[in-house]
Amino acid sequence: MNTQSTEEENRSSAVRASSLEEMKSVLEARVKAQPESAEAWRELAQVKMMLGDIDGAENDCIECLRIDPKNVSGLVLMGNLLTNYRKDDATAEKYYAQAVEVDPESALAHSNYGTLLFKRGEKFKAVGELRRSIQLDRRQGVARYMLAQCYAAMDDWHSAWVVSDEALRIGEVGFADADNFIRVRDGLLKIRAVAESKGGATPPGRGDKAMEQALRQRDFDQRHAGSDPTVNMMMAMYMLGAMQRFDTMTPEQVKSVATEIAVIGTRGISTAKDANYTLKTIPGEEFSGYRFLANYYVSWKIAFPEHLSKIGLPFDDAYALAQQMYDAKKSNEGQGKE
Repeated sequence: MNTQSTEEENRSSAVRASSLEEMKSVLEARVKAQPESAEAWRELAQVKMMLGDIDGAENDCIECLRIDPKNVSGLVLMGNLLTNYRKDDATAEKYYAQAVEVDPESALAHSNYGTLLFKRGEKFKAVGELRRSIQLDRRQGVARYMLAQCYAAMDDWHSAWVVSDEALRIGEVGFADADNFIRVRDGLLKIRAVAESKGGATPPGRGDKAMEQALRQRDFDQRHAGSDPTVNMMMAMYMLGAMQRFDTMTPEQVKSVATEIAVIGTRGISTAKDANYTLKTIPGEEFSGYRFLANYYVSWKIAFPEHLSKIGLPFDDAYALAQQMYDAKKSNEGQGKE
């Protein structure tokens, strides 16, 4: 057993829980100030779910949908709460179906709906929803995994091999959150191996076009990663840390950091779980992909605000939330000194 690794994981979990509690406080203040903001209630419900407060998350999600019955993210979140925590698949299906009806272009809604349909044994309907999710957004890697499972359950081993092989060849590029790829990789490998043993393998080179297209879209996918609410919340936490760090630096030092990060960014930034970055301007530290992106955004926001839009990072909402948390901390510190 690696004691050091366990201690680091426990410490990381504690920091994450503390940051989520801070975020919850900010969002509670927001819904108090804006009680008719459906999105504020939805974000609060998301954070409470991540903290394990399922009753609170459900109540806040109900409030979100009371205000805006067509809030797609709220409908999907309610479906997730019902199927994952209440084990009420029948009611969850109604919420997912409504989300798809409200916004037929929501890849996330189709992916969640398709996953539930597969769970309920409706494989043919599930295939339709999962394929539509992937058509709408190539980053729906979890939908690919579920689609491969569907084809395997239908004994369509050729399709199972094609989908699992493509997902593995594309790798993290095909996932909005690289950690999701790590979680399902073993399952994809197993499906592909079984498909090969069943004679479903495609001749070499058949999937090269899909691979090439996906790799060309790497930068595009990174620019659009901010559409995931969970990623936005995580980025807000990292951005808060970056703001506090840059408070201790001079403007010229922040510019040096921003410039070094931009140079590294030209080679592409991976958000895979094992990706680490170092900076000469911040010696002695390692940054995960997402934390690196957070420092990228904040350093440019401070040092080169007029050029921020040119770096193409879609984290405006995350920054706004981080700014609220930062201001709240400063206010509390100021009151403590009085």
